Amino acid sequence: MPLFIGIDDTDHPNGGCTTWTSQVLAQLIEAAGAEILERRLVRLWPFAPRRTRGNGAVCLVVDTDNTPSILEVVSSWFNSLLDELKKVDSSSHARPGLVVLKEQYSDDAYWEAVRKEVAPSSLVGEMSNCLLYLHHPQGKDGLIGALA
Repeated sequence: MPLFIGIDDTDHPNGGCTTWTSQVLAQLIEAAGAEILERRLVRLWPFAPRRTRGNGAVCLVVDTDNTPSILEVVSSWFNSLLDELKKVDSSSHARPGLVVLKEQYSDDAYWEAVRKEVAPSSLVGEMSNCLLYLHHPQGKDGLIGALA
């Protein structure tokens, strides 16, 4: 079964840009027996007042026969990321978000995130479509790119 795993806002001072951290997650997913079918880079609206250096999110398209195992890998990885952020920079502005979906999310959401500012509060109703969604306890900013 294909899974779509969206990740955003993982940047921190010790080198955790979203493309790099998504590669670490991809390796863990592959080690758990799943196949990474695609890695997609999403460039978000460049004028958002709150953005990361490259302002990009990543989507991993994964093929797996064991969704529960992959959800566990993803959850564990995300919790480790949050622990790392606490250690490296207590004033970090990173507010990572991660979603896992069974289907690709809407093209409209993608284009909205590319063309204009999106408020995290506008996404609350969208989370019901996710198998899993995780975010930083201090903010949901990373969910914007993760859903794009």
